[in-house]
Amino acid sequence: MSAQDPAPGERRAGVWLCLAAALVWSSGGLFIKRIELPAMEIAGLRGIFSAALFALLWSRQERPAGRWSFQATVGALSVAFTVLFFVMATRWTTAAAAIFLQSSAPAWVLVLGWVLLGLVPSRTDALALVGCGLGLALFFVGKLSGASFWGNVVALLSGVAFGIHILSMRQVDGTLRLPVLAWGNALAALLALGGAASGLTSLVVREELAFSLPTLPQWLNLLYLGIVQIGLGYSLFVLAIRRITSMEASLLVLLEPVLNPVWVYLGTGESPGGWAVAGGVLVLATLAWHTVRAHGRPAPIASSPASTDGQS
Repeated sequence: MSAQDPAPGERRAGVWLCLAAALVWSSGGLFIKRIELPAMEIAGLRGIFSAALFALLWSRQERPAGRWSFQATVGALSVAFTVLFFVMATRWTTAAAAIFLQSSAPAWVLVLGWVLLGLVPSRTDALALVGCGLGLALFFVGKLSGASFWGNVVALLSGVAFGIHILSMRQVDGTLRLPVLAWGNALAALLALGGAASGLTSLVVREELAFSLPTLPQWLNLLYLGIVQIGLGYSLFVLAIRRITSMEASLLVLLEPVLNPVWVYLGTGESPGGWAVAGGVLVLATLAWHTVRAHGRPAPIASSPASTDGQS
């Protein structure tokens, strides 16, 4: 057994921890759907709770945070827009479309790495881009206007923002991961509750923007999203990746986009539609295939879904 291979007992625990993280993350769509508040109010209040939790974890980490960098700033900004766009998408389109389109992040890593860093995709990467591109196109069949169209657009932007986050965090000291998450969620809250993002949403989908004091059940749902869905999910994932390989984690977290629309369907009766299901299956199958094929390469261009921080 190599130094990098976990012991059987540790690996088993890692698998269960990773599955638990994916399960917790997958509940986000249902809780966002069930809170009858404007998307920006949900994103802002969830961001406050998440930022507070990550700040607390940051204050308790063993090593002090390293020096803040440009890459850390990009990482925090990308976290903020990932969070905002995902909540907007979940409110405006189906939960399946929102999570599947956001899950395209590894494909955007390939594109951005090629365009910005000059990392030429391999044949495997190129085929993965084609497969993901075809899958993403299926989400827009018959939806070229209206709230669903814009929901799909911002879901796609959430995937782009997630891809930028993955690329930026490759160059950031590991001690800055919690500060980046704390500042990113705080910025999301500021943008959502400060008015600028809300004004944009009113122009795009004409959503009702009258913020109101949440009821007790709504506060509990928001606390769940910020503390459990984001915070606990992230903590479980951190424990998992210390015990299993990156490829195992990459494949196991694909459970999140599979279960997310299932919980929404069971809780609200929302059906994603045939084209969205076909597109989601194609995207996830392509990502799984790419993860397995790229695992043996010494320096793959695309980061796997396991590189994410559960920010959906």
